[in-house]
Amino acid sequence: MPCFLFTFHAYGSWLPHRPEGFVHWKHGLQPADEGLADAYRKQMKLDEAEFSERLQRLLVDELKVAAEHQRFRLHAVTTEATHVHVLLSWPDERPPSRLAEGVKKSLSLRLAKDAAKRKWLTKGTSQRRVKDQQHFDYLLDTYLPSHGGWKWDERRGVYK
Repeated sequence: MPCFLFTFHAYGSWLPHRPEGFVHWKHGLQPADEGLADAYRKQMKLDEAEFSERLQRLLVDELKVAAEHQRFRLHAVTTEATHVHVLLSWPDERPPSRLAEGVKKSLSLRLAKDAAKRKWLTKGTSQRRVKDQQHFDYLLDTYLPSHGGWKWDERRGVYK
């Protein structure tokens, strides 16, 4: 059963100037690049998107609904103003990219319905396969809870 950590970034929120680097939609994590960040800013057609606390809760709620309809097990969600992490697994042969597209579509439709009609999410999705039980436990017990926004997991429910 595949298990992945998907990360969906808010539009314009993770530009290449960040000291920790940035995630390119096709090439994954890249080092910081101020010149590229300037080029991206000039190409942006909208202001940067940000997930308020209300929208963070909405994202958590939508992921629980999407899990039922798209046949995946949602293990945990964590949010920030700039992104949402989703830890999930599924019982069939769907490729991760196909599942990520479905999840992203659900999030985008929900945001468009309950917030402003705008581009909320960046192109592409960060997809990291969970290597083993130790990696899963680290994500669930350390990495995801370290984020500052709204969270949900199978054991605790919704919390902040």
